[in-house]
Amino acid sequence: MLRSAPLAAMATVALLVACGGANYPPEPIIDVNGHRWICVLDGDMQPIALNTDSGYTAPAEFISPDSKEQARWIGECRKADTRRSNGDDQVADRPSDAQGISASSLTRAYEDNNVAAQRDYGDQRMVISGEVTDLGRDFGDDTIIQLLGHRESLGIPWSVACVMRDGAAGAAANLRPGDSVSLEGVVQGPWLGYIIRVRDCELR
Repeated sequence: MLRSAPLAAMATVALLVACGGANYPPEPIIDVNGHRWICVLDGDMQPIALNTDSGYTAPAEFISPDSKEQARWIGECRKADTRRSNGDDQVADRPSDAQGISASSLTRAYEDNNVAAQRDYGDQRMVISGEVTDLGRDFGDDTIIQLLGHRESLGIPWSVACVMRDGAAGAAANLRPGDSVSLEGVVQGPWLGYIIRVRDCELR
């Protein structure tokens, strides 16, 4: 969450589930009463459970009542992210011929069908265009630029949180809310509530 201004509230569910190991990109790792849960990382790069049907997230302590099982699940999630950081995932090294999409189209796709959107856009390098609504640093000291998405039927705004890659944050220093920008990054997927997270971003 940005220190400069609050982001959308996190939607959580207090459901205890026992999760198996996860690969990255994550596949459904458990099915509880027809609801699938996968491993994702939040803005502080901590593992959380994501319900692929509703988009709700649950903190790690709700993942399993068994502390050993919980520790194993968290370890698998973090190892998967380490493999990405060490270059096992070559997505970030692809030539810059990324597909373009508006922030509102991206968020609408996730609202319409979260699973299909993650299949189509998750771990894909995209150029995302939209209006800046917020920018600042999170508690992990990452620079985040937030773009306005669409508004769902109840009027709740979705947004795209673009985490700037190391060395690219300085180019965003002069941005202000209301500016129109295009950012290239790798779509990570649902983050907190009505937010889609994009990593390794840079201005285009």
